[in-house]
Amino acid sequence: MKTERFDNFLRLSALRYRTRGSTQLAQDLNEATGVSVCPSTVRRHLTKQGLHGRVAHRKLLLRRGNRQQNDLRQKPPQLDSSRLESRTVDR
Repeated sequence: MKTERFDNFLRLSALRYRTRGSTQLAQDLNEATGVSVCPSTVRRHLTKQGLHGRVAHRKLLLRRGNRQQNDLRQKPPQLDSSRLESRTVDR
């Protein structure tokens, strides 16, 4: 069946070329097989196969002055142990 072959081609292309978007994958399918499909069709077929697109949450700051902010964001916050001690309250 043709759709199984096309789905297999899309899945392998998406896994092999991980940075390509659905538009580029649709063009690759068109060049390889002569079948024209919309990028939304490519996304739908890849989603059915368990491949989902992801976007970075936020771009890292690359300037020298901002690199400290990157380090602070990536490190977990340090706990102040003095605040965790139990205190007795005199009544």
